[in-house]
Formats: sequence, structure tokens, C-alpha cells
Amino acid sequence: MIEYTIATAGHVDHGKSSLVKTLTGVDPDTLKEEKERGLTIEPTVVPFKISSDIQVAFVDLPGHEDFIKNMVRGASCVDAAILVVAADDGVMPQTREHLQILKFLDVRYGFVVLSKVDLVDEETRFLAIEEIKELIKDSFLADNPIIPFSAWTKQGEKEIIAYLQSLCEKIPPRSDTVFFRLPIDRVLQIPGQGTVVTGTVLSGSCRVGQVLSIYPEGKLVKIKGLQVHRRNVTEARTGQRVGINLAGHNLKVEKGMILAENGLLETSHFVNALFVYTPHDDQVFENHTVVRLYLGTMETTAKVVLMERDKLLPGEKGFVQFRCKAAVSALPGDRFVVRSLSPAHTIGGGMVVEVTRRKFRQKMRFLIPRYHRFCQGVDVDFIEALIKEYFVTPVTPINLFKQTGTERIYSFLDPLLKKGKIIQIGDGFYHIDNFREVKEKILSSLKNYHQQFHYKIGPAKEELKQSVREIDKRVFEEAIVSLLKEGKISRTKGRYHIKGFLPFLKGEEERLCQKIEEYALNGDLRGFTFVFLQRAFPYAEEKRVKKALTFLIDKKAIVQLNNGRFLHQKLLKKAWEQVKTFLLTHEKMDLNQAKNLLNLSRQYTIAILDYLDTIRLTLRVQIDGADYRILAEQVKLQYKNKGVKV
Repeated sequence: MIEYTIATAGHVDHGKSSLVKTLTGVDPDTLKEEKERGLTIEPTVVPFKISSDIQVAFVDLPGHEDFIKNMVRGASCVDAAILVVAADDGVMPQTREHLQILKFLDVRYGFVVLSKVDLVDEETRFLAIEEIKELIKDSFLADNPIIPFSAWTKQGEKEIIAYLQSLCEKIPPRSDTVFFRLPIDRVLQIPGQGTVVTGTVLSGSCRVGQVLSIYPEGKLVKIKGLQVHRRNVTEARTGQRVGINLAGHNLKVEKGMILAENGLLETSHFVNALFVYTPHDDQVFENHTVVRLYLGTMETTAKVVLMERDKLLPGEKGFVQFRCKAAVSALPGDRFVVRSLSPAHTIGGGMVVEVTRRKFRQKMRFLIPRYHRFCQGVDVDFIEALIKEYFVTPVTPINLFKQTGTERIYSFLDPLLKKGKIIQIGDGFYHIDNFREVKEKILSSLKNYHQQFHYKIGPAKEELKQSVREIDKRVFEEAIVSLLKEGKISRTKGRYHIKGFLPFLKGEEERLCQKIEEYALNGDLRGFTFVFLQRAFPYAEEKRVKKALTFLIDKKAIVQLNNGRFLHQKLLKKAWEQVKTFLLTHEKMDLNQAKNLLNLSRQYTIAILDYLDTIRLTLRVQIDGADYRILAEQVKLQYKNKGVKV
């Protein structure tokens, strides 16, 4: 069943509550004060089943000017509206103001009910209808009927129900998203149950047991129970009016707060928005005017900072920053209403474009073109441009939702992925142009490294990351994998280099390198230290000796043992052949046997054995509490014969 929320709006005492009572059989005025004063004070929700597949929730809005804030709160989440005008009064101040508020809240569907027609003659009825037509000619109600109605005679009841059904069939169902959000319009303390909040689910769904956040505080709360039209349910979805029983005691929850997924909303005192100024008179709107802002179900006073000019004339619009007294939570695309403080009148409304933590300064006017583009509508191109702004890190769908407010995030991401405009990295998305730039930076860094350190094979991954230190590690890792697959770089012993690059030396460096290799080859299994190497070549600068030694290590002509000494690869190979021959015969070898075999002291023997362990030629094991070396290849062979992959 599809559910819709329909507001009844209009001037006080024009028959809104009577209309709801006639259609549903339920009196929406339930408060004692409402009964005594004969008017609606709080928005009241009354369910009405039109057909087997259409359910309507009527939100009966207050019509008195003293309760405009309640009217705005109740109308903030509706799908459509019925403007009720009494035939004996005609269009009144709150009729005009309610219609203006509905426009600002972007209500796009509805019709007019001309109530109390039993109290007037045909001429009065005709004049009232003509007055209504003039009022609604430029509004969303213009092409919809004006249905005469009488709560006393029931005239028009069937026509209203029939048109309600056809209207609901025109309203596109709210698209389901994964991101839950519900502005709270009522808070109840029910004995034995605790705190219950009510509202209309703007997006996503919630379920019993789910943990959500209350904004703007950000406090986590758990759903203990759910009711939709007084029926217990386990889940509530987009478009439904729902009562949510929150677990916990002494929860500080108020009307105007928002229940949403943790991390979904930004909270700030600064809201940038497109503001349309429509006062009752010709008064100019001055910069830094203090107003009352109605955003969702919350209200606060705010100073208005004009971004593009010093003042606004009646009928003009412009981008502004609301500097709010209270912290607010909102999404781009959310609608708002603005009223003057004194006298209290609705003077405008508009749409949020960004919730920010920065005060607007003139140097930030570069944001305005982007705001203009946002107001034209979020589409694939806008999402692509937004993703491209994220050079440092991938942007997640929830962040895109926070910056656009659109429920169609994935419908925009899918074509961008298919066209190769963006790539997915982890749980985020990254623009392909930025990705190419990161890869070019890495390649450029490697080329510079090869020029500066031509005698080294290349940098380790951690050192290479410094060339793009501002880039998120996930992007860097993905870029490295991509460059390896493309064959543009290679990895040698944990170091990265341009494909095909080999270390080299120049002139005197090369001759010194040859002499150092001869020195190492003419030594014995004890190897040598860098200090002894310097003494052997006193005429060479220390940095030249280091450069030549590094070159020989990268070339694998010389190895560095675990004790910091250096040994020529051919000498090491000789030692390895001796160890291998012994182990093939005896299967295991202790330290004393190795000392005797290599004719070395304990210190030098351990250094060679540890190195052989490091390169996985031997394994150090304990047998009967004593340390031995065995051949790693024999262990692998044993497991392999048992069917174990090694």
C-alpha cells in the first residue's frame, strides 16, 4: 500500500477540521484548549484509507496567525495540500500566507475546497470562486479544481474523495534510499513506554532495534517500538507517518530535532541558501537583518548575510548565509520559510544549498557559481563535478548525499562507473582524471628518483608515498596496483622503479665500484664493515663509497648480513653449498657443527646462518630443547607429499 501525507491549510475557522472529520469520521481537534477555543493549535494527523492500495494521512494545520510556526512544522513534510477557503469569508490573510508557505515548502500537488457553501447564495459563491482563481493562478493549484463543500449537508464529499484518489495517483511515490531521515514534529511522554516521537519519514527506512542519532546533538538512541497509524510494525519506510518509541530515560528530545542515521547530517550555526524575498509591502531587505527561520520542523532566529549584494528588493532572490542562534542540521535541497520578527509576517523562503562551518566572507564568492549550478538541479554532470573536487580522498555515497540531498545518488553513480568517468576505491568513489594525475605524480617522482639516485633500484613504498603525501593511502595503493598492471612500473625486492630501469654508475664511480667488488671478493666469510671499506679506499669520499656499495647491494653482488657486515654473493654462495651438502647428509646442524664447517667464530657463523634463514634456504627449529638448522626445501617437500600447499 502506498501512503501519502496531505495537509489541510487555510485561514482560521474556514472548516479545515470539519472537512477532515467529515471525510474520516475522526475529529482532529483533540487538545482541551482546542476544544475550548474552537480552533486548531497543533497539527494533528488523521489516517484515511481511500482504496485498497492508497492510504492518506491528513495533517490538519492550524489556521490562526498565532500558530503559524506550528503550521509550518506540520506542512514541512507533506506530499500535497488542500487549501480550504470558506465561501462566506473568501480569501483571507492566512489563506494567502498559507499558500505562500506551501509554495516555499515546494508542495507541488493539491486542490482547493470551497467550504461552507450551504451558508451563501449563488452570487457570493461565484465571487468567492473568482477570488480564489485569481489567488492561485500562478501556483501549483492553478490547474486543479475548486470543489464546493458543506460539512453540514455533505455536499462535495464524494467529489473530494474521488479527486483525492486521482491526485494521489499523480503523485510520484517517494523513492526509497538507504539513508533514513525523519524531522520530529511531536514529542510525547507516555507512561509505561517512555519517549515517543512522531513525524513523516523523508527518506530511507527504520526498524525496531536500530540505533540512530538525534540531531543536532548527535546523541545515539535505539528504537524500541514503531507504530504506523496506531498499528505496531517492525519497519517504517519513506513517506509513512510513524510514531517511534525510543529506548532510554530522560531523553532530551524536542520538536524540531531530526532522527537520522549516525553521520548523515552536518550540524552548524551557518546555513548557505537561496533566499526568495516576498514581503507584504515594498520594504527593502537589508544585509544583516535578523529573522525567524523555519527549517523542517525546527525554528530559530538568524542573522541574514547577503552574499551577492547589499540589499534585496521585493520579488528578488539571492544567495545568503543564515547565521543561526541555535545549531541546525539540514541537507542541501531542504526548503525553509522566513518570517520577520516584528510585525510577524512571512517575508520569504527558499532552499538550502550547503550547511557549512565557515562564516561567509567576500573571498568565498567563488562558491556562488556552484550554488547556481546546484539550484538548476542535481544530475549526473553535477555529481561527476562534485566527485572531481575530491582529489585527496575518495568520496562516499553518504558524503555525496550530505552535499546534495538527492535520493538518487546510486542512479547517478552507476552510469559514471560504466562510462569509466569514476572508479570505486573501497567504499568511496574517485574521479578517473584525478586518478590519472596521481599516477603521473608517482611516475614523475620515480623518474626524479632515478635521476638523483641512479645507483639505486628505487624507493620503498613508504618513501614513494611521500611524493603524494596529501593523497589518501587507499588511492595511492590503487594507483600502484594500476601502474604495475599497466607495465609502467616494476617492483624489485620491495622497491619500485620505472619498468626496465637498471641502476648504473658514472665514470669514476663505476671504477670505484669495480675495485670495491674486488675487495669484497678477495675477503673471507667474515665479510667487512663500512669502516674497513673506507680505510681500504682512503682517497674516495664517503658518499661515493656509500653510493658504490649501495649499487652493488641493489645489483645483488654484495649482501648485507644481519649483523651489519657485508659479504660478497659468491662467498655467501660458497658457504651455502657447504651448509646444504652437510644437511643433505645429516638432516640437521647445530651451531657448533656450523662453526667447524665454516671455520668461523660464533659471531660470524650466526650472521651467515641468520641470513640463510631470512632468504628461506634454511629453517631454525628446536629439537629436544636445542636449536638446529634444517633445509627449508626438505620441509616444503614433506608437506607437499602430504597434499599440503606450501
